[in-house]
Amino acid sequence: HDLSQLEPRTLDGTAAGRMPFFSPHGRWLGFFTPSEIRKIPIVGGVATTLAPIGSPPRGGVWANDDTIIFSLADGGGLRRLAASGGPVTVLAKPAESQKTNFTYPALLPNGRAVLFMAGTVGGPATTINVLDLSTGEQKKLIDGAGTAQYGDGFLVYTVDSNLLAVPFDQERLAVTGDAVPALEGVMTFSAGAANFALSPNGSLVYAPSGREIVTLRTLVWVDRKGAETPLNAEPRAYTAARISPDGTKIA
Repeated sequence: HDLSQLEPRTLDGTAAGRMPFFSPHGRWLGFFTPSEIRKIPIVGGVATTLAPIGSPPRGGVWANDDTIIFSLADGGGLRRLAASGGPVTVLAKPAESQKTNFTYPALLPNGRAVLFMAGTVGGPATTINVLDLSTGEQKKLIDGAGTAQYGDGFLVYTVDSNLLAVPFDQERLAVTGDAVPALEGVMTFSAGAANFALSPNGSLVYAPSGREIVTLRTLVWVDRKGAETPLNAEPRAYTAARISPDGTKIA
């Protein structure tokens, strides 16, 4: 959506696309499909596949060094690949004993570090962390919070469906004051994501809603030929299903 226009336009070749993110100079848009991570010029054109993904996306960001940092729902942490495509490497991964995932990365404007959420796999994120890209050191910043972004000297983050702002030094990677309420009623999701974006100069765009967005899903058996048979279970916000060893129960 060009901010100088009243109506948005559709980018052809982005069917089933989700979780878009801009390149540093705004010439490209990265996005996910159910099976791939892709990019497309902002002016339109052909979408280029960068890498396959084997799990639902949990956010991406295009870094200043022309790499893309992203996360999936599989507990594999933060990953990185070149914006031109190529092999995917692991940038930061939680310890096996933690049973957590690193999700929804957000780059600081100086390019030094990336913010991310750390939470239980399959559940909501519980902390905001920061990863120093030059040293690999990571630390916890805020407990009990969701999506976080930086702008104009503040870290803005969600608690439930509300936005809070706290002073943040992006050179020291440290919170430097107390949090204050910034905005109520931002559309949020059960996995911790929230529908808002914050530019480095402090401009905020958000989708208003005081309720949590729930996607209803149906459980099905899929045979080796791809045929689906629905289970006798009401539609709910199912995620990360696991079958018991004896095949009689699903968690």
